Amino acid sequence: MRCFLFRINTENEEVRNDIRLGKLRQGWGKSGMSLLKNEEVISKEEWRNNFPEEWDCSDEYINRKYDNLKLMLEIKKDDVIIIPKFPTWDSLSVVKVEEGYKFEMPKVDDFGHYIKIDINSLKSFKYASNTFSNTVHSKLRAYQSPLNNVWNEEVKDAANILLKLESTENIIKIENIVKYNFEKNLEEIRNSLSKISNRDLESIVEKLFLNQGYSLESRNSYDGEGADADLVLTKCLSILEEVDESKSCDKIYIQIKHKNGLYSDREGIDQLNQIIKIKEIENGNPNLDNIFKVLVCSSIFSEELKELAVEENIILIDGLQLTRLMIKYL
Repeated sequence: MRCFLFRINTENEEVRNDIRLGKLRQGWGKSGMSLLKNEEVISKEEWRNNFPEEWDCSDEYINRKYDNLKLMLEIKKDDVIIIPKFPTWDSLSVVKVEEGYKFEMPKVDDFGHYIKIDINSLKSFKYASNTFSNTVHSKLRAYQSPLNNVWNEEVKDAANILLKLESTENIIKIENIVKYNFEKNLEEIRNSLSKISNRDLESIVEKLFLNQGYSLESRNSYDGEGADADLVLTKCLSILEEVDESKSCDKIYIQIKHKNGLYSDREGIDQLNQIIKIKEIENGNPNLDNIFKVLVCSSIFSEELKELAVEENIILIDGLQLTRLMIKYL
């Protein structure tokens, strides 16, 4: 079990709020700047090439940022993290890690790098609260980078003791705890999707849409040359039908992928694009009016695939979103 000191942007409200929801975020993380690509660490050169031009930084500075951020990849479950100046400028927090490095963009276009933390373990103290918080505070000058390995045994021991004490700063509202634990249970449910069959997964997706008033047009539409849709559904808009028959129904083509781990294959997107062009031209709808393309995956989409989906006008539903929909509509 290792110990790290993690400095956050204390002025960013979303960064502060996400800590209360189990996500400890770090900056220099715009879209496309993940440290991982298909679960492999990207090179410094590739990361530098992805660095936004508008930030106007030297190669030397970008290299230093990359080297420091890579420390996040070493942080593992049950490691201890010290967060100075949180929740207030004269306090600190200590917390245990729930899961290592992830990349996911928040609402702002930055801070995509994050570590999943166990907020049930999070403790917060004024620097002067006790001997142990004062010990950590006295050593902060030695750890000035955004991310730091803590080697000092005195600081590590103090952090571990603080984890066992009662917080002096009450920063976690009950609604945050409920939401955090709800999301944690959702993750467990999502993981169970990997244990069901392909047909069962398709059946779940089909029922979700049928329960919301969609009608099944067909299953397993394919041409044998790469065009494919597992489900084709329609939903008629009765009022608009009386005004304009050409706008009377929405049609949804769905491709479903039963996968484990990170999914980055563009195959599903290509299959949808091809089947829609074939079917809609046959149906006399070359402009693809009222057509929606949906790619469902039981696991997680890579950032690269998310960007491609935006370009190709594809709606993505990952395993976690599918789990939420199951709870709400099944």
